[in-house]
Amino acid sequence: MKITESIARESPLSPEKIKPGEIWELSSRVQSPLELDPEEQVRLYPEAARRFLEGKSPPRYVAIVKEPERLADSGADPEEEWRVVSVMLLSEKSDRKSNVDILIPAGISGMGRDLLAETWHVLPMLACNLSHLVGKRLSRPIYNVLLDVGDYYHGLIDRPPSVREIQSLGLQVGTVSQEDPEIQAFHQQELDWAAVLEVPVALARTYGKSLKLTGELMDAALELEREFLTGEEFWAEEESTTNLSQWLGNELAAGWQAIEKLLSSEQIKFAFGWRSQWEPEVIRGKPIALAGESAVLAIALVPEADGNTGIRIQVHPRDQNTDLPPNLQAIVLDKNENPILEAEAGNAKSGFLELELSGETGEYFSIKLTIPDAMITEHFVI
Repeated sequence: MKITESIARESPLSPEKIKPGEIWELSSRVQSPLELDPEEQVRLYPEAARRFLEGKSPPRYVAIVKEPERLADSGADPEEEWRVVSVMLLSEKSDRKSNVDILIPAGISGMGRDLLAETWHVLPMLACNLSHLVGKRLSRPIYNVLLDVGDYYHGLIDRPPSVREIQSLGLQVGTVSQEDPEIQAFHQQELDWAAVLEVPVALARTYGKSLKLTGELMDAALELEREFLTGEEFWAEEESTTNLSQWLGNELAAGWQAIEKLLSSEQIKFAFGWRSQWEPEVIRGKPIALAGESAVLAIALVPEADGNTGIRIQVHPRDQNTDLPPNLQAIVLDKNENPILEAEAGNAKSGFLELELSGETGEYFSIKLTIPDAMITEHFVI
Protein backbone atom coordinates (compact mmCIF):
# COMPACT_ATOMS: atom_id res chain seq x y z
CA MET A 1 0.00 0.00 0.00
CA LYS A 2 1.31 3.45 -0.86
CA ILE A 3 0.10 7.04 -0.89
CA THR A 4 -1.43 8.13 -4.18
CA GLU A 5 0.24 11.13 -5.76
CA SER A 6 -2.23 14.01 -5.58
CA ILE A 7 -1.47 15.05 -9.16
CA ALA A 8 -2.60 11.62 -10.35
CA ARG A 9 -6.10 12.17 -9.02
CA GLU A 10 -8.54 13.13 -11.73
CA SER A 11 -10.21 16.52 -11.46
CA PRO A 12 -12.87 16.16 -8.76
CA LEU A 13 -16.51 16.83 -9.50
CA SER A 14 -17.78 20.15 -8.25
CA PRO A 15 -19.84 19.40 -5.10
CA GLU A 16 -22.42 21.93 -6.26
CA LYS A 17 -23.19 19.71 -9.27
CA ILE A 18 -24.21 16.72 -7.14
CA LYS A 19 -27.78 16.99 -5.84
CA PRO A 20 -30.01 14.67 -3.76
CA GLY A 21 -32.36 12.60 -5.90
CA GLU A 22 -30.04 12.49 -8.91
CA ILE A 23 -29.02 9.17 -10.47
CA TRP A 24 -25.32 8.73 -11.25
CA GLU A 25 -23.32 6.00 -12.90
CA LEU A 26 -20.32 4.80 -10.90
CA SER A 27 -16.78 4.83 -12.18
CA SER A 28 -14.92 1.52 -12.29
CA ARG A 29 -11.65 3.47 -12.01
CA VAL A 30 -11.80 3.83 -8.25
CA GLN A 31 -9.73 6.59 -6.69
CA SER A 32 -8.54 6.97 -3.09
CA PRO A 33 -5.59 8.59 -1.30
CA LEU A 34 -3.97 5.18 -0.80
CA GLU A 35 -3.11 2.74 -3.57
CA LEU A 36 -3.55 -0.99 -2.94
CA ASP A 37 -1.20 -3.62 -4.29
CA PRO A 38 -2.73 -6.71 -6.00
CA GLU A 39 -2.56 -8.83 -2.85
CA GLU A 40 -4.34 -6.17 -0.80
CA GLN A 41 -7.03 -5.83 -3.45
CA VAL A 42 -7.76 -9.56 -3.30
CA ARG A 43 -7.96 -9.40 0.49
CA LEU A 44 -10.20 -6.33 0.72
CA TYR A 45 -12.43 -6.71 -2.36
CA PRO A 46 -14.77 -9.72 -2.74
CA GLU A 47 -14.89 -11.32 -6.18
CA ALA A 48 -18.02 -9.42 -7.27
CA ALA A 49 -16.33 -6.12 -6.43
CA ARG A 50 -13.12 -7.09 -8.23
CA ARG A 51 -15.04 -8.04 -11.37
CA PHE A 52 -16.58 -4.58 -11.48
CA LEU A 53 -13.24 -2.88 -10.93
CA GLU A 54 -11.77 -4.97 -13.75
CA GLY A 55 -14.56 -3.90 -16.11
CA LYS A 56 -16.01 -7.41 -16.31
CA SER A 57 -19.51 -6.63 -15.01
CA PRO A 58 -22.27 -4.21 -16.09
CA PRO A 59 -22.35 -0.56 -15.00
CA ARG A 60 -23.77 0.26 -11.58
CA TYR A 61 -25.83 3.24 -10.48
CA VAL A 62 -26.64 5.11 -7.29
CA ALA A 63 -29.19 7.69 -6.19
CA ILE A 64 -27.74 10.64 -4.31
CA VAL A 65 -29.09 10.87 -0.75
CA LYS A 66 -27.09 13.79 0.59
CA GLU A 67 -24.85 16.39 -1.00
CA PRO A 68 -21.07 15.88 -0.71
CA GLU A 69 -19.36 16.97 2.47
CA ARG A 70 -15.76 17.15 3.57
CA LEU A 71 -14.51 13.95 5.13
CA ALA A 72 -13.84 14.55 8.82
CA ASP A 73 -10.15 14.32 9.71
CA SER A 74 -9.24 14.07 6.04
CA GLY A 75 -5.85 15.61 6.73
CA ALA A 76 -5.87 17.20 3.29
CA ASP A 77 -5.53 20.74 2.05
CA PRO A 78 -8.90 22.28 1.10
CA GLU A 79 -8.12 21.98 -2.61
CA GLU A 80 -7.16 18.32 -2.29
CA GLU A 81 -9.71 17.14 0.26
CA TRP A 82 -11.63 13.93 -0.28
CA ARG A 83 -15.36 14.58 -0.21
CA VAL A 84 -17.90 11.97 0.80
CA VAL A 85 -21.41 11.66 -0.59
CA SER A 86 -24.21 9.50 0.83
CA VAL A 87 -25.87 7.29 -1.79
CA MET A 88 -28.54 4.62 -2.16
CA LEU A 89 -27.40 1.67 -4.24
CA LEU A 90 -29.49 0.86 -7.31
CA SER A 91 -29.66 -2.48 -9.11
CA GLU A 92 -30.89 -3.64 -12.50
CA LYS A 93 -32.14 -6.91 -10.96
CA SER A 94 -35.80 -5.95 -11.13
CA ASP A 95 -36.83 -9.54 -10.32
CA ARG A 96 -35.60 -9.01 -6.75
CA LYS A 97 -38.44 -6.72 -5.70
CA SER A 98 -39.30 -6.94 -2.01
CA ASN A 99 -40.83 -4.82 0.73
CA VAL A 100 -37.52 -2.92 0.98
CA ASP A 101 -36.29 -3.21 -2.61
CA ILE A 102 -38.55 -0.80 -4.49
CA LEU A 103 -38.81 -0.79 -8.28
CA ILE A 104 -38.34 2.54 -10.06
CA PRO A 105 -39.90 2.12 -13.54
CA ALA A 106 -37.99 3.26 -16.61
CA GLY A 107 -40.42 6.14 -17.13
CA ILE A 108 -39.44 7.59 -13.76
CA SER A 109 -35.71 6.84 -13.89
CA GLY A 110 -35.47 8.20 -17.43
CA MET A 111 -32.88 5.56 -18.25
CA GLY A 112 -34.80 3.24 -20.55
CA ARG A 113 -34.71 0.48 -17.94
CA ASP A 114 -36.23 -0.31 -14.56
CA LEU A 115 -34.04 0.14 -11.51
CA LEU A 116 -34.33 -1.42 -8.09
CA ALA A 117 -33.83 1.02 -5.21
CA GLU A 118 -32.14 -0.77 -2.31
CA THR A 119 -33.73 1.41 0.37
CA TRP A 120 -32.00 -0.60 3.12
CA HIS A 121 -28.60 0.02 1.55
CA VAL A 122 -27.48 3.63 1.96
CA LEU A 123 -23.76 4.11 2.39
CA PRO A 124 -20.99 6.67 1.95
CA MET A 125 -18.67 6.84 -1.04
CA LEU A 126 -16.00 9.21 -2.29
CA ALA A 127 -17.60 11.75 -4.62
CA CYS A 128 -14.68 11.47 -7.04
CA ASN A 129 -15.79 7.90 -7.83
CA LEU A 130 -19.03 9.08 -9.39
CA SER A 131 -18.71 8.92 -13.17
CA HIS A 132 -21.54 10.95 -14.70
CA LEU A 133 -25.15 11.99 -14.26
CA VAL A 134 -27.76 9.79 -15.96
CA GLY A 135 -31.54 9.68 -16.23
CA LYS A 136 -33.93 11.98 -14.43
CA ARG A 137 -33.70 13.44 -10.96
CA LEU A 138 -36.18 11.75 -8.62
CA SER A 139 -38.98 13.96 -7.35
CA ARG A 140 -38.92 15.02 -3.71
CA PRO A 141 -41.96 12.83 -2.83
CA ILE A 142 -40.25 9.76 -4.34
CA TYR A 143 -36.96 10.66 -2.64
CA ASN A 144 -38.75 11.00 0.72
CA VAL A 145 -40.73 7.77 0.46
CA LEU A 146 -37.63 5.73 -0.45
CA LEU A 147 -35.80 7.14 2.57
CA ASP A 148 -38.82 6.44 4.79
CA VAL A 149 -38.86 2.78 3.71
CA GLY A 150 -35.19 2.55 4.62
CA ASP A 151 -35.70 4.42 7.89
CA TYR A 152 -38.33 1.89 8.92
CA TYR A 153 -36.03 -1.00 7.98
CA HIS A 154 -33.34 0.46 10.26
CA GLY A 155 -35.79 1.13 13.11
CA LEU A 156 -35.64 4.92 12.85
CA ILE A 157 -39.39 5.42 12.42
CA ASP A 158 -42.38 3.50 13.77
CA ARG A 159 -44.39 2.99 10.58
CA PRO A 160 -43.36 2.46 6.96
CA PRO A 161 -45.07 4.20 4.05
CA SER A 162 -48.16 2.29 2.96
CA VAL A 163 -48.15 0.25 -0.23
CA ARG A 164 -50.83 2.57 -1.59
CA GLU A 165 -48.66 5.62 -0.90
CA ILE A 166 -45.67 4.06 -2.64
CA GLN A 167 -47.70 2.92 -5.63
CA SER A 168 -49.38 6.32 -5.95
CA LEU A 169 -45.95 7.71 -6.87
CA GLY A 170 -45.57 5.21 -9.71
CA LEU A 171 -43.21 2.93 -7.79
CA GLN A 172 -43.64 -0.83 -7.39
CA VAL A 173 -43.38 -2.81 -4.16
CA GLY A 174 -42.59 -6.50 -4.10
CA THR A 175 -44.86 -8.97 -2.33
CA VAL A 176 -41.83 -10.86 -1.02
CA SER A 177 -40.48 -10.09 2.45
CA GLN A 178 -36.91 -9.09 3.17
CA GLU A 179 -36.71 -12.34 5.18
CA ASP A 180 -37.17 -14.48 2.06
CA PRO A 181 -34.03 -16.61 1.49
CA GLU A 182 -33.63 -15.43 -2.10
CA ILE A 183 -33.89 -11.79 -1.04
CA GLN A 184 -31.40 -12.35 1.77
CA ALA A 185 -28.99 -13.96 -0.69
CA PHE A 186 -29.42 -10.97 -3.01
CA HIS A 187 -28.74 -8.58 -0.12
CA GLN A 188 -25.57 -10.43 0.78
CA GLN A 189 -24.36 -10.22 -2.81
CA GLU A 190 -24.97 -6.48 -2.78
CA LEU A 191 -23.19 -6.08 0.56
CA ASP A 192 -20.18 -7.87 -0.92
CA TRP A 193 -20.25 -5.68 -4.03
CA ALA A 194 -20.48 -2.54 -1.88
CA ALA A 195 -16.78 -2.92 -1.03
CA VAL A 196 -16.29 -0.96 -4.27
CA LEU A 197 -17.63 2.07 -2.40
CA GLU A 198 -16.66 1.25 1.19
CA VAL A 199 -12.97 0.49 0.79
CA PRO A 200 -12.00 3.88 -0.72
CA VAL A 201 -13.82 5.66 2.13
CA ALA A 202 -12.03 3.50 4.68
CA LEU A 203 -8.72 4.25 2.94
CA ALA A 204 -9.44 7.99 3.01
CA ARG A 205 -10.34 7.87 6.71
CA THR A 206 -7.23 5.87 7.52
CA TYR A 207 -5.08 8.24 5.48
CA GLY A 208 -6.54 11.26 7.23
CA LYS A 209 -6.10 9.92 10.73
CA SER A 210 -2.42 9.29 10.33
CA LEU A 211 -0.15 9.76 7.35
CA LYS A 212 2.64 8.07 9.28
CA LEU A 213 1.09 4.63 9.54
CA THR A 214 2.93 2.12 7.38
CA GLY A 215 3.05 -1.59 6.66
CA GLU A 216 1.25 -3.82 9.15
CA LEU A 217 -0.02 -0.86 11.20
CA MET A 218 -1.73 0.63 8.15
CA ASP A 219 -3.31 -2.72 7.24
CA ALA A 220 -4.60 -3.19 10.78
CA ALA A 221 -6.06 0.31 10.90
CA LEU A 222 -7.76 -0.19 7.55
CA GLU A 223 -9.30 -3.49 8.61
CA LEU A 224 -10.69 -1.91 11.76
CA GLU A 225 -11.99 1.10 9.85
CA ARG A 226 -13.86 -1.02 7.34
CA GLU A 227 -15.21 -3.34 10.03
CA PHE A 228 -16.91 -0.47 11.80
CA LEU A 229 -17.91 1.51 8.72
CA THR A 230 -21.69 1.08 8.65
CA GLY A 231 -22.77 4.21 6.83
CA GLU A 232 -25.53 4.89 9.39
CA GLU A 233 -24.09 8.29 10.18
CA PHE A 234 -24.74 9.25 6.53
CA TRP A 235 -28.37 8.11 6.57
CA ALA A 236 -30.05 11.52 6.59
CA GLU A 237 -32.29 13.73 4.51
CA GLU A 238 -31.05 16.52 2.30
CA GLU A 239 -29.66 19.29 4.49
CA SER A 240 -32.15 22.18 4.75
CA THR A 241 -33.23 24.95 7.09
CA THR A 242 -36.33 24.31 9.19
CA ASN A 243 -38.61 27.33 9.59
CA LEU A 244 -39.89 27.25 13.18
CA SER A 245 -42.42 30.05 12.63
CA GLN A 246 -44.31 27.71 10.30
CA TRP A 247 -44.73 25.28 13.19
CA LEU A 248 -46.72 27.91 15.06
CA GLY A 249 -49.03 27.95 12.03
CA ASN A 250 -49.43 24.18 12.44
CA GLU A 251 -47.28 23.34 9.40
CA LEU A 252 -45.17 20.20 9.76
CA ALA A 253 -41.71 20.33 8.16
CA ALA A 254 -40.32 17.32 6.30
CA GLY A 255 -38.68 14.83 8.64
CA TRP A 256 -40.37 16.20 11.77
CA GLN A 257 -43.25 14.48 13.54
CA ALA A 258 -45.68 15.06 16.36
CA ILE A 259 -43.78 14.24 19.53
CA GLU A 260 -46.39 11.65 20.55
CA LYS A 261 -45.22 9.43 17.70
CA LEU A 262 -41.65 9.33 18.98
CA LEU A 263 -41.69 9.47 22.78
CA SER A 264 -43.75 7.65 25.39
CA SER A 265 -46.42 9.50 27.34
CA GLU A 266 -44.22 9.27 30.45
CA GLN A 267 -41.27 10.87 28.65
CA ILE A 268 -43.46 13.67 27.31
CA LYS A 269 -45.12 14.33 30.66
CA PHE A 270 -41.80 14.52 32.48
CA ALA A 271 -40.10 16.69 29.84
CA PHE A 272 -42.92 18.99 28.78
CA GLY A 273 -45.80 18.38 31.20
CA TRP A 274 -46.63 19.75 34.62
CA ARG A 275 -43.20 18.87 36.04
CA SER A 276 -41.43 21.07 33.51
CA GLN A 277 -43.15 24.29 34.64
CA TRP A 278 -43.10 25.28 30.99
CA GLU A 279 -46.12 25.21 28.69
CA PRO A 280 -45.00 25.01 25.06
CA GLU A 281 -47.22 26.06 22.20
CA VAL A 282 -45.99 23.32 19.88
CA ILE A 283 -43.59 20.38 20.15
CA ARG A 284 -42.04 18.49 17.25
CA GLY A 285 -39.56 15.63 17.17
CA LYS A 286 -37.18 14.01 14.73
CA PRO A 287 -35.55 10.55 14.96
CA ILE A 288 -31.78 10.67 14.64
CA ALA A 289 -29.04 8.07 14.43
CA LEU A 290 -25.39 8.64 15.30
CA ALA A 291 -23.05 5.71 14.68
CA GLY A 292 -25.72 3.21 15.67
CA GLU A 293 -27.14 5.23 18.58
CA SER A 294 -30.85 6.04 18.19
CA ALA A 295 -32.27 9.17 19.78
CA VAL A 296 -34.98 11.79 19.34
CA LEU A 297 -34.33 15.50 18.86
CA ALA A 298 -37.28 17.42 20.31
CA ILE A 299 -37.98 21.13 19.83
CA ALA A 300 -40.64 22.98 21.85
CA LEU A 301 -41.76 26.54 21.06
CA VAL A 302 -43.71 29.15 23.00
CA PRO A 303 -44.40 32.77 21.96
CA GLU A 304 -43.14 35.30 24.50
CA ALA A 305 -44.67 38.61 25.58
CA ASP A 306 -41.90 40.67 23.96
CA GLY A 307 -42.53 39.11 20.55
CA ASN A 308 -39.61 36.69 20.74
CA THR A 309 -39.98 32.91 20.62
CA GLY A 310 -38.85 30.74 23.51
CA ILE A 311 -37.20 27.53 22.35
CA ARG A 312 -36.50 24.42 24.40
CA ILE A 313 -34.21 21.84 22.81
CA GLN A 314 -34.13 18.31 24.16
CA VAL A 315 -32.44 15.06 23.11
CA HIS A 316 -34.06 11.87 24.41
CA PRO A 317 -33.15 8.20 24.07
CA ARG A 318 -35.51 6.56 21.58
CA ASP A 319 -36.23 3.83 24.14
CA GLN A 320 -37.14 5.23 27.55
CA ASN A 321 -35.47 2.20 29.17
CA THR A 322 -32.06 3.08 27.75
CA ASP A 323 -29.65 5.94 28.36
CA LEU A 324 -28.08 8.41 26.00
CA PRO A 325 -24.37 7.84 25.29
CA PRO A 326 -22.55 9.80 28.03
CA ASN A 327 -20.25 11.41 25.46
CA LEU A 328 -23.15 12.75 23.36
CA GLN A 329 -22.91 16.54 23.09
CA ALA A 330 -25.52 19.06 21.97
CA ILE A 331 -24.19 22.43 20.80
CA VAL A 332 -26.23 25.44 19.69
CA LEU A 333 -24.47 27.63 17.11
CA ASP A 334 -25.35 31.12 15.90
CA LYS A 335 -25.60 32.01 12.20
CA ASN A 336 -21.81 32.44 12.08
CA GLU A 337 -21.37 28.94 13.55
CA ASN A 338 -20.09 30.27 16.86
CA PRO A 339 -21.15 28.08 19.82
CA ILE A 340 -23.54 29.82 22.21
CA LEU A 341 -24.87 26.91 24.31
CA GLU A 342 -23.77 23.34 24.91
CA ALA A 343 -24.57 20.34 27.09
CA GLU A 344 -23.27 16.80 27.50
CA ALA A 345 -25.35 13.72 28.27
CA GLY A 346 -22.91 12.57 30.93
CA ASN A 347 -23.82 15.65 32.99
CA ALA A 348 -27.59 15.37 32.52
CA LYS A 349 -29.50 14.35 35.65
CA SER A 350 -32.92 14.08 33.99
CA GLY A 351 -32.03 11.32 31.52
CA PHE A 352 -32.13 13.68 28.54
CA LEU A 353 -30.17 16.66 27.23
CA GLU A 354 -31.79 20.07 27.45
CA LEU A 355 -30.94 23.58 26.25
CA GLU A 356 -33.08 26.72 26.30
CA LEU A 357 -32.84 29.92 24.29
CA SER A 358 -34.94 32.78 22.99
CA GLY A 359 -34.76 34.50 19.64
CA GLU A 360 -36.32 36.99 17.28
CA THR A 361 -38.26 36.16 14.13
CA GLY A 362 -35.85 35.64 11.23
CA GLU A 363 -32.92 34.72 13.47
CA TYR A 364 -30.86 31.70 12.37
CA PHE A 365 -29.24 29.05 14.55
CA SER A 366 -28.04 25.45 14.30
CA ILE A 367 -28.00 22.44 16.60
CA LYS A 368 -25.00 20.14 16.35
CA LEU A 369 -25.17 16.67 17.93
CA THR A 370 -21.85 14.87 18.21
CA ILE A 371 -20.25 11.74 19.56
CA PRO A 372 -16.72 10.62 18.65
CA ASP A 373 -16.45 10.05 14.87
CA ALA A 374 -20.06 11.06 14.11
CA MET A 375 -22.00 14.30 13.87
CA ILE A 376 -25.41 15.59 12.77
CA THR A 377 -26.27 19.26 12.29
CA GLU A 378 -29.80 20.67 11.99
CA HIS A 379 -30.36 24.24 10.77
CA PHE A 380 -33.23 26.49 11.87
CA VAL A 381 -34.70 29.93 11.32
CA ILE A 382 -37.16 31.37 13.81
